[in-house]
Amino acid sequence: MSGIVMEKVTLTPIDLELQYGIKVSQQSHFRKKHKMPHSKIGKKNIFYSRRDIDAWIRTFKVEG
Repeated sequence: MSGIVMEKVTLTPIDLELQYGIKVSQQSHFRKKHKMPHSKIGKKNIFYSRRDIDAWIRTFKVEG
């Protein structure tokens, strides 16, 4: 083993909650308001791009 840790590029709602602390219920609220970037396959399969989520979180940066 080389000791390299690979992060998942695509996250499920559970992954997002565990790694970023955004509860699944809050994610649902943000998605319904079209405020959170996500992809949806079919009616139930929701995925997040780690890159998109990181960029989205940076939009909330408070200066000062």
